[in-house]
Amino acid sequence: MEEDSSKPHGRKRMKFLEDYKHLIISGVKTTTIRKGHVNKYKEGDVVEVVAGDEVIGEALIKTVRHKTFKEITPKDAKKDGFSSKSKLKKALKEIYGEFKSDEPITQIEFEMIKRKKK
Repeated sequence: MEEDSSKPHGRKRMKFLEDYKHLIISGVKTTTIRKGHVNKYKEGDVVEVVAGDEVIGEALIKTVRHKTFKEITPKDAKKDGFSSKSKLKKALKEIYGEFKSDEPITQIEFEMIKRKKK
């Protein structure tokens, strides 16, 4: 949802679309799904979280799972901030374009440990 980039100081960044800011800050969105086999994030990493152009806090990477979209459950979709797997797939298609259910994805579970003060 979401493009990845690194910060010059060595701290990793996890970027999201501005639309996801409230879901992340409120704790509704606790995972992100990235297309492909992403190896950039590891369990235990602390990353800067960016929504749009704004740093909204820091997160601890809890788990990184490599799977396919067809292995995603309705519970996984809810953790990603969506009410259903079909709504999650629609959002992913808007970001990444068409993809097959058996293509690799990376599911990254995170916990916000520091939120930007309002």
